[in-house]
Amino acid sequence: MMDDPALDPVAHRQALAGLRRIHWWSGTAKSLAWTLSEIAQRKQLEHIRVLDIGCGGGDVTSQIAVCMASTMACEVVGWDMSPTAVETANAYRSKVQHATSGRCSVDFQVQDILTMQATDKPSSKDFDFVICSLFLHHFQDREAFAIMKRMLGLARHAIVIDDLIRSRFGYTLAILGCHLLSRSRIVHFDGPQSVRAAFKPQEILAMASEAGARNGRIRNLWPARFQFVAEPPK
Repeated sequence: MMDDPALDPVAHRQALAGLRRIHWWSGTAKSLAWTLSEIAQRKQLEHIRVLDIGCGGGDVTSQIAVCMASTMACEVVGWDMSPTAVETANAYRSKVQHATSGRCSVDFQVQDILTMQATDKPSSKDFDFVICSLFLHHFQDREAFAIMKRMLGLARHAIVIDDLIRSRFGYTLAILGCHLLSRSRIVHFDGPQSVRAAFKPQEILAMASEAGARNGRIRNLWPARFQFVAEPPK
């Protein structure tokens, strides 16, 4: 339901608020920030530029910047195809920008990674890291593969994908968690449906290998999620 361009903006914002609580409970931003910091420090990067595709309400994107600010300077950019989502993201950003102590900036843009024209594309390798969170499961295999290829094409050092694991346990947990943490009927429907549409870790590894990713690796996360990290082709 969240993907419907005709979705009522009020219902959309209510759903994004529910997802914000779920993201906080899941520790998504902290996990992503830890991974980015670990790679950046290993590569001795003092300033990083991060692109978050399918950023939704921007809470994860902004909180990554807040978490990163204690270790290094960063610029975090969020893309989403929905103007309502980007408007919500900018409103959230204004509430937390002070928490970065001026070391990290956050910017949100209306952009669809699948349909953007060649003239709209940033220059190749314009970002140190390209990430997505709870985004890839919105797409069928062919589109997900295209997204991964574009992520690899934009990243200098690594891509990071944080998403749900398709499993019976994850499906049950999604039903319970979405009803406990949100009153949005959209979240109640989309949460379990997202698990049904999600990939299994071995499917992600196979897709990444075909896309040309190097050194792909997966770790399981609570609750019923995985985090995939890979380097772009040389």
